[in-house]
Amino acid sequence: MSAAVTDCTDLLDAALAYAAKGWPVFPCNPQTKRPLTEHGLHDASADADAIRSWWRQHPRAMIGCPTGPVIGAWALDVDDPAAFAGACEGLGLVLPATARCDTGKGYHLYFAWDDE
Repeated sequence: MSAAVTDCTDLLDAALAYAAKGWPVFPCNPQTKRPLTEHGLHDASADADAIRSWWRQHPRAMIGCPTGPVIGAWALDVDDPAAFAGACEGLGLVLPATARCDTGKGYHLYFAWDDE
């Protein structure tokens, strides 16, 4: 998940790969991160035809994916890695190993969803 995706074809391929895992996706504006669909994350779909249509309309769209029970994971968005590391250290927190995706400012950490 940490590989940078910059090519338009790579974005579509990545969106389709998430969908093949059963994860619904939706396109987001790369400047504002806002959904490019009428109902935002509620329009998320794993339907390959819908995904291809969205990325034909928005070839450079970022990939949005709703978290929670639908994908079995939740994400922690860390925009200031130094401050986050300092806060964890100050509180004596040690996070478990997990998937990480680097972003423009920091990274996202993904953890397994627990209904409880």
